Amino acid sequence: MKKFILVLFMSLLMAASAFCETSVWVAKTDSSTMYIGGTIYLLRQSEFPLPAEFDQAYNASEIIVLDADLAQLLSPEFQQVMITKGAYSDSMTLDQELSAEAYKIVEEYCSANGLSMTAVDKMKPWMLDLTLLAIELQRLGVSLDGIDAHYYSRTAEDKKSIQFL
Repeated sequence: MKKFILVLFMSLLMAASAFCETSVWVAKTDSSTMYIGGTIYLLRQSEFPLPAEFDQAYNASEIIVLDADLAQLLSPEFQQVMITKGAYSDSMTLDQELSAEAYKIVEEYCSANGLSMTAVDKMKPWMLDLTLLAIELQRLGVSLDGIDAHYYSRTAEDKKSIQFL
Protein backbone atom coordinates (compact mmCIF):
# COMPACT_ATOMS: atom_id res chain seq x y z
CA MET A 1 0.00 0.00 0.00
CA LYS A 2 2.86 2.39 0.82
CA LYS A 3 4.33 1.87 -2.66
CA PHE A 4 0.95 2.66 -4.22
CA ILE A 5 0.67 5.87 -2.22
CA LEU A 6 4.22 6.87 -3.15
CA VAL A 7 3.54 6.19 -6.85
CA LEU A 8 0.27 8.10 -6.66
CA PHE A 9 1.96 11.00 -4.88
CA MET A 10 4.80 11.13 -7.43
CA SER A 11 2.30 10.99 -10.30
CA LEU A 12 0.36 13.87 -8.82
CA LEU A 13 3.55 15.88 -8.38
CA MET A 14 4.55 15.31 -11.98
CA ALA A 15 1.08 16.20 -13.24
CA ALA A 16 0.93 19.29 -11.04
CA SER A 17 4.30 20.51 -12.27
CA ALA A 18 2.87 20.98 -15.74
CA PHE A 19 0.56 23.69 -14.36
CA CYS A 20 2.83 25.35 -11.77
CA GLU A 21 4.98 28.44 -12.04
CA THR A 22 7.66 26.88 -9.82
CA SER A 23 8.72 23.41 -8.77
CA VAL A 24 8.68 24.17 -5.04
CA TRP A 25 5.49 23.37 -3.17
CA VAL A 26 4.55 24.09 0.44
CA ALA A 27 2.67 21.68 2.72
CA LYS A 28 1.60 23.09 6.11
CA THR A 29 0.03 21.85 9.30
CA ASP A 30 -0.66 23.89 12.41
CA SER A 31 2.79 23.09 13.78
CA SER A 32 5.08 22.60 10.81
CA THR A 33 5.86 23.49 7.24
CA MET A 34 7.36 21.19 4.63
CA TYR A 35 8.79 22.35 1.33
CA ILE A 36 8.82 19.91 -1.55
CA GLY A 37 11.16 20.82 -4.36
CA GLY A 38 11.36 19.20 -7.74
CA THR A 39 14.93 18.26 -8.47
CA ILE A 40 17.13 17.91 -11.50
CA TYR A 41 20.31 15.90 -11.05
CA LEU A 42 22.22 17.22 -14.04
CA LEU A 43 22.51 20.91 -14.88
CA ARG A 44 24.69 23.30 -16.79
CA GLN A 45 26.39 26.06 -14.84
CA SER A 46 24.25 28.50 -16.81
CA GLU A 47 21.19 27.13 -14.96
CA PHE A 48 22.41 28.82 -11.78
CA PRO A 49 21.34 30.69 -9.81
CA LEU A 50 18.30 28.54 -9.19
CA PRO A 51 14.86 30.16 -8.93
CA ALA A 52 14.53 32.14 -5.68
CA GLU A 53 11.90 29.73 -4.32
CA PHE A 54 14.57 27.04 -3.89
CA ASP A 55 16.78 29.23 -1.70
CA GLN A 56 13.78 30.53 0.23
CA ALA A 57 12.69 26.96 1.04
CA TYR A 58 16.25 25.94 1.89
CA ASN A 59 16.79 28.94 4.17
CA ALA A 60 13.49 28.34 5.97
CA SER A 61 14.25 24.65 6.59
CA GLU A 62 16.01 23.09 9.55
CA ILE A 63 16.27 19.62 8.02
CA ILE A 64 17.11 18.96 4.39
CA VAL A 65 15.93 15.63 2.93
CA LEU A 66 17.46 14.47 -0.35
CA ASP A 67 16.83 11.39 -2.48
CA ALA A 68 20.23 9.82 -1.90
CA ASP A 69 23.49 10.34 -0.05
CA LEU A 70 25.68 11.77 -2.80
CA ALA A 71 28.87 11.10 -0.85
CA GLN A 72 27.98 7.42 -0.77
CA LEU A 73 27.15 7.34 -4.49
CA LEU A 74 30.46 9.00 -5.37
CA SER A 75 32.54 6.90 -2.97
CA PRO A 76 35.29 4.66 -4.37
CA GLU A 77 33.50 1.65 -2.86
CA PHE A 78 30.27 2.36 -4.74
CA GLN A 79 32.17 3.12 -7.93
CA GLN A 80 33.94 -0.25 -7.62
CA VAL A 81 30.60 -2.02 -7.22
CA MET A 82 29.30 -0.28 -10.35
CA ILE A 83 32.39 -1.31 -12.33
CA THR A 84 32.19 -4.89 -11.07
CA LYS A 85 28.45 -5.23 -11.74
CA GLY A 86 28.71 -3.43 -15.07
CA ALA A 87 31.39 -5.68 -16.54
CA TYR A 88 31.25 -9.23 -17.77
CA SER A 89 33.25 -11.49 -15.45
CA ASP A 90 33.29 -14.49 -17.79
CA SER A 91 34.09 -14.91 -21.46
CA MET A 92 30.95 -13.00 -22.47
CA THR A 93 31.50 -9.83 -24.50
CA LEU A 94 29.30 -7.01 -25.71
CA ASP A 95 29.28 -8.24 -29.30
CA GLN A 96 27.60 -11.46 -28.12
CA GLU A 97 24.79 -9.48 -26.51
CA LEU A 98 24.10 -6.81 -29.13
CA SER A 99 22.85 -7.26 -32.65
CA ALA A 100 25.49 -6.92 -35.37
CA GLU A 101 23.95 -3.60 -36.42
CA ALA A 102 23.98 -2.17 -32.88
CA TYR A 103 27.54 -3.36 -32.28
CA LYS A 104 28.70 -1.68 -35.51
CA ILE A 105 27.18 1.60 -34.30
CA VAL A 106 29.05 1.23 -30.99
CA GLU A 107 32.31 0.55 -32.87
CA GLU A 108 31.82 3.62 -35.06
CA TYR A 109 31.03 5.81 -32.05
CA CYS A 110 34.05 4.55 -30.13
CA SER A 111 36.35 5.03 -33.10
CA ALA A 112 35.11 8.59 -33.63
CA ASN A 113 35.51 9.41 -29.94
CA GLY A 114 38.81 7.73 -29.11
CA LEU A 115 37.35 4.98 -26.94
CA SER A 116 39.03 1.60 -26.72
CA MET A 117 36.86 -1.26 -27.95
CA THR A 118 38.87 -3.57 -25.69
CA ALA A 119 37.44 -1.84 -22.63
CA VAL A 120 33.99 -1.38 -24.15
CA ASP A 121 33.70 -5.07 -25.11
CA LYS A 122 33.74 -6.08 -21.44
CA MET A 123 30.92 -3.65 -20.50
CA LYS A 124 27.38 -4.85 -20.08
CA PRO A 125 24.93 -2.87 -22.23
CA TRP A 126 23.57 -0.82 -19.32
CA MET A 127 27.09 0.19 -18.26
CA LEU A 128 27.96 1.15 -21.82
CA ASP A 129 24.77 3.21 -21.95
CA LEU A 130 25.72 5.09 -18.76
CA THR A 131 29.27 5.61 -20.01
CA LEU A 132 28.20 7.00 -23.39
CA LEU A 133 25.53 9.14 -21.75
CA ALA A 134 28.14 10.63 -19.39
CA ILE A 135 30.46 11.39 -22.33
CA GLU A 136 27.72 13.12 -24.31
CA LEU A 137 26.40 15.09 -21.33
CA GLN A 138 29.91 16.27 -20.53
CA ARG A 139 30.32 17.33 -24.16
CA LEU A 140 27.13 19.40 -23.80
CA GLY A 141 28.45 21.10 -20.67
CA VAL A 142 26.13 19.24 -18.30
CA SER A 143 27.55 18.13 -14.97
CA LEU A 144 26.47 16.24 -11.86
CA ASP A 145 26.13 19.57 -10.10
CA GLY A 146 22.36 19.56 -10.09
CA ILE A 147 19.92 20.79 -7.50
CA ASP A 148 20.60 17.95 -5.04
CA ALA A 149 24.39 18.40 -5.26
CA HIS A 150 24.04 22.16 -4.84
CA TYR A 151 22.09 21.87 -1.60
CA TYR A 152 24.01 18.82 -0.41
CA SER A 153 27.21 20.88 -0.36
CA ARG A 154 25.45 23.85 1.24
CA THR A 155 24.15 21.75 4.16
CA ALA A 156 27.71 21.05 5.30
CA GLU A 157 28.69 24.72 5.03
CA ASP A 158 25.51 25.85 6.80
CA LYS A 159 25.62 23.03 9.38
CA LYS A 160 22.07 21.98 8.58
CA SER A 161 20.77 18.53 9.42
CA ILE A 162 20.51 16.28 6.38
CA GLN A 163 18.59 13.06 5.82
CA PHE A 164 18.10 10.78 2.83
CA LEU A 165 15.15 8.90 1.40
